Amino acid sequence: MSLLTGSAPITHRKIILFSGGLDSLIAWDLTGRRLPAVYYAIGHRYQDMEVETIQRLTDNIPNLHVVIQYTLDLGEQEYKDGHIPYRNLLLASMAAAEADSHHQPLDIYLGALRGEVSRDKSRRFFREITRLLSYTEGKRVRVIAPFVKYTKTQLVEEYLRRHGKQHTDELRMTRSCYGMNEYDEQIVGCGECQACFRRWVAMYLNGIDETYASPPHLWEPVRDMHRAWHYLKRSSIREWPSILRNNYDAWLALNNKKASK
Repeated sequence: MSLLTGSAPITHRKIILFSGGLDSLIAWDLTGRRLPAVYYAIGHRYQDMEVETIQRLTDNIPNLHVVIQYTLDLGEQEYKDGHIPYRNLLLASMAAAEADSHHQPLDIYLGALRGEVSRDKSRRFFREITRLLSYTEGKRVRVIAPFVKYTKTQLVEEYLRRHGKQHTDELRMTRSCYGMNEYDEQIVGCGECQACFRRWVAMYLNGIDETYASPPHLWEPVRDMHRAWHYLKRSSIREWPSILRNNYDAWLALNNKKASK
C-alpha cells in the first residue's frame, strides 16, 4: 500500500500533481518514478473513479506514493463537459499553501501537453503562476509542465519507446474519463467525452486497443468542425501549430479506424 489519505503536510521540495490518468502516470514515470504524488479531491463527479484508480495503481506499481487530500468541494462549479474553471490555478495554489513553512524552493509538476486549448495549461499560465506564487510565498515556487512539448500521442509513444509494449498494463490501469463514476477493470471510460476521445486517439495510434462503454470514434462531436474552429479562435496564434497537430492525430486515427473496417 502506497496511498495515504488525509491532510499530511507536503514536505518535499518537488511534487507531482496526480490524477490517476494517462498523462499523470506517464509524467511521473518520465520524471524518474521518484517524485511524491499528491491528489486533491475537489468534489467533481468522477472523483470516486479517480480515487479507486489511484488505489489500483499504488497497489500494483512499485515506488508510486500518492497522498490524497480532501480539501475543496467544487462540484457545483463543474461544467457538463467536466471542465472546472481555474482548476490548475487552484491545485497549484493549494500545493504551495500546504508545503512546509521553511523558506526552501518548491517545484510543482503538473500535467499539460502540446496542443491543449485550456488557458490554464498554456506556457504563459505556467510563467505567470510561477511568478505569482513565488511572490506570495516569499520563496521560489515553480509550477512546471515538463512534457508540454509532447502531444498525448507522442507522450504514449515516448513511454513505449522507453519501456516497450510489455509494460502497457500500467497504462491500461489508468482512467481518463469525465463521464463515468464507476470503476470497471474492463472498461476504461464512457467513450463519449473529450477525455475519452483524446485518450483513444493516443492509444490507438500507438497500437493499444481498449474497451469503452461506447466507441470513441463514433462520438458525434468529433465530426463537428465548427467546434474545432471555435477552440482554435480562442487560442493564441502561437498555439495553432500544436492544436492543428492534435487535430491531425485525431483525423489520422479516425481515418485509420474507418479503413480497418
